[in-house]
Amino acid sequence: MDNHGENIQPTNEENRLHHIDQLRGFALFGIFLVNMILFQYGMFGSEVGLIPIPFGKVDQATHWMIQVFFENNFYPIFSFLFGFGAILLMNRSKEIDGHFRLLYMRRMTVLFFIGVSHLFFIWDGDILLTYAITGFLFFLFLKCRPFVILLWVVVIAVFLNGAAVFSQEAPPGGESIDFSPYAKQEQSVLSEGSYSDVLNHRLKGDPLKETEMNDAYSLLVFVTVILKTLMLFLLGAFFAKKGWLHTVSKYKTLWKALMIYTGFFGLIMKLLIVSDTVSIFDSVSDSLAGPLLGLSYISLFVLNGHRLSHTKMKKSLERVGRMALTNYLIQSALMTTVFYGYGLGWFAQLGVIGGATLVVVVFSLQMTYSYWWLERFSHGPVEWLWRKGAYVTQPSIKRESDKDKKVF
Repeated sequence: MDNHGENIQPTNEENRLHHIDQLRGFALFGIFLVNMILFQYGMFGSEVGLIPIPFGKVDQATHWMIQVFFENNFYPIFSFLFGFGAILLMNRSKEIDGHFRLLYMRRMTVLFFIGVSHLFFIWDGDILLTYAITGFLFFLFLKCRPFVILLWVVVIAVFLNGAAVFSQEAPPGGESIDFSPYAKQEQSVLSEGSYSDVLNHRLKGDPLKETEMNDAYSLLVFVTVILKTLMLFLLGAFFAKKGWLHTVSKYKTLWKALMIYTGFFGLIMKLLIVSDTVSIFDSVSDSLAGPLLGLSYISLFVLNGHRLSHTKMKKSLERVGRMALTNYLIQSALMTTVFYGYGLGWFAQLGVIGGATLVVVVFSLQMTYSYWWLERFSHGPVEWLWRKGAYVTQPSIKRESDKDKKVF
């Protein structure tokens, strides 16, 4: 039996960076709010303007706020933390002479299968599969020095934004793609179809079928997404290697500067994008404006995290972050059931403000549930399954009571 990795154990509560878990919980809420638009109107509905506004200006204002302050701003935080966590895991394995390579590959393999299952059987807005694929590539950079990692971040950012600006993300041939026929078909299936109809659409639907685009364009989109994710993984790895998030008080000046400058430039770019004042800025929304604002949010959070100290909110946010994978999957399963035709059938009926209210209610329940669960168990249920697949020794899911803890 392969015993590589037996001496590497999951991080216990005493060794965790609790403010990182709180930040992960904060990011999960932002991602949930953005995903609400996709759950309620389909993956392409918002892109082609197929969003009914039943509550008029209230819906319009809410949608505008989500576009500016949330859309493309929170997934960079989650990606950043993924890269950050990989470095922490590597450093722990060094400390105890563990077999990190096999452990890491097993983790990515398990995540890959979780992502595939989520993508095909629950929701096609999955990000886990992208993380797993990027994670295999990311492994090649883990042992690089901080300067080399930062250099790769800059190279990828320049490449992505340079290519996007010059092409303005136009496909070969110079004309933009009209996704509206596919979006209308998608909305019809999601709002009225059975689960088998939705599954069939998910497996066989092709948004490029009604266009003149070929497989090369699909490959280009795939490579772009992987590079964007890799850039953010690397940025998180850089911060982890520099130790800037380990002791925040030591680097307050740095964090303040990051908060101000990334927030200023990111917000200016985002406002230009949303207002369509300068169309060329549309092409850098994902790869520059979003990550800049995401980094500003990280800075704002870590500088003001002490305000949550000794509060129930702090613990709840931390614990929903520790169960981020479980909660992310619950959000997908619950919201598709609420909105799709095979469930409650509320597709496109709540409006943006109604959907946002539902997100706040569900996330509050997740905070309560996560707090309750981790009072009794050491890991979230899906996190435990992930660890069970990654570690040779099976981690216990039972929470160790204070009287049972060993003292060394």
